[in-house]
Amino acid sequence: MAYPPAPWTLQGYSIQTLHLFDIAKVRSFVPSELEIISVLPGKTLGGIYAAFYGLGSTLTYSELIIVSALLSSFLCHTGERHLA
Repeated sequence: MAYPPAPWTLQGYSIQTLHLFDIAKVRSFVPSELEIISVLPGKTLGGIYAAFYGLGSTLTYSELIIVSALLSSFLCHTGERHLA
């Protein structure tokens, strides 16, 4: 599938939730070189984002994003490390 050029117009609806996760349970989902930030003892912040983009959008699609932990830094697509 060829994507249209940016910028895209997106219209639809979404929901975002925040959750406290046990750091011990999410550690395996996070690369070991990244630091998980603790917001409470043994807990980090994560969440879920679900969206549907429909009529009036450049493309019609749904997406689901899962955030397993709050991090102090991240690796971009080039492999460079950046502070969050």
